[in-house]
Amino acid sequence: MNIADNSQMRGGFTASGSNASVTINGGATATFANAASSLTGYYDIATINADVVGSGTFAIGFLDSMTFARGVSSGQTIADNGGFLTIADPRDFYGSVNWSPTAAAASNFIALSGLVADHSAYQDGVLSLTSNGKDVFDFHVQATPGSAVVAAQASGGIQVFASAANAAAANAVLIAHA
Repeated sequence: MNIADNSQMRGGFTASGSNASVTINGGATATFANAASSLTGYYDIATINADVVGSGTFAIGFLDSMTFARGVSSGQTIADNGGFLTIADPRDFYGSVNWSPTAAAASNFIALSGLVADHSAYQDGVLSLTSNGKDVFDFHVQATPGSAVVAAQASGGIQVFASAANAAAANAVLIAHA
């Protein structure tokens, strides 16, 4: 789907099936006013390349993948139920994430592109990332009770895991954690 410059697309989408794909491309000033969108199959992929505005929910199913290439407003909630989430511009991400990683996809993670950090702390639903004692980013993520949200530095940014064991399963090296 393409959204022209200075235009807005309202509504949502559903991709259901195995390997279904949805791409939303927006012009420089285009927006997507999401109400409710979901990926419900296995290995479904959605790429949102437009600023997401308004209030709504994105649901990511087991082993599905969703990428936000541009900004996401504070009224948006991402419900990640064992999928893979990539946030390409974390500093323009104001939404919230409700994360329910599953044992069957233990190595799944949330990618925060372009960030560099040497320390992380998770408390009260916020993963705080710092580098050399300076704030880098605060990521609002509510994980399944019992999850110990941790972060690893990767070549393209930060990878967020539900536990140190999950990070080890993905051969990730954790950054210092408090």
